[in-house]
Amino acid sequence: MTNVTPEEAPLPEDLNDLFAELMRRLEVENANLDREAEASAAADAAREAERAERARSGELGPDWAATQHRIDLNQTSLEAVFSGEDTSLEAANLRDLSQKNLSQLREQWEALAEDDESDAEPTPLEALNALSAESRERHQAAAQRIAAILEQSGLNEFKEQS
Repeated sequence: MTNVTPEEAPLPEDLNDLFAELMRRLEVENANLDREAEASAAADAAREAERAERARSGELGPDWAATQHRIDLNQTSLEAVFSGEDTSLEAANLRDLSQKNLSQLREQWEALAEDDESDAEPTPLEALNALSAESRERHQAAAQRIAAILEQSGLNEFKEQS
């Protein structure tokens, strides 16, 4: 006997049951996305709290300490600092440092890609490109599943007539 998940089960033929099943599947998917978003937000908040504490202690240097003090006083934000809205000297120094670090990281990734050992793990740039391609493929597959569901249910014929 083959195990079939509820999402793989054939759709009901009755229109009311079909809509109910489609709504159930959307609710399940939304709940999954909500859980992932909450977990990601919690992890981000923990990383941000750790960074802020390190900045306050001076561990990240005087520019971070001064900027974090201004963040704590609601005089600026990380978004303002890195968007250029915050024009303070410390914010400008942090933007310059960030740009320098990102350039160095990109160079390291490119150097790793040039080494191209077949048994080596993918470089971060290759991993990022692979994730992007995987995401595109998932979206395309989802669009195809939706089209198939609409075709199976006869809803695409209704859409084409209107």
